[in-house]
Amino acid sequence: MDAVRITGAEGCTLRVINVAGTTVHIQLIAGTEETIRLERLPQGVYFFRLEKGEMAKTVKVIKNNISE
Repeated sequence: MDAVRITGAEGCTLRVINVAGTTVHIQLIAGTEETIRLERLPQGVYFFRLEKGEMAKTVKVIKNNISE
């Protein structure tokens, strides 16, 4: 997986957090559809946290470097 597509999250802040709890990427989701490139991240488990005001949603993403 080289990218993750996020839809319907305009105005949210995206935090990408590794399993050690370190934030490795932060960005504002400006449009209705945003593609997050993952090629700079090493293989592993990440948590994508979308925040807007007092609301937040976290999704687990597993990045594998396996070629098909």
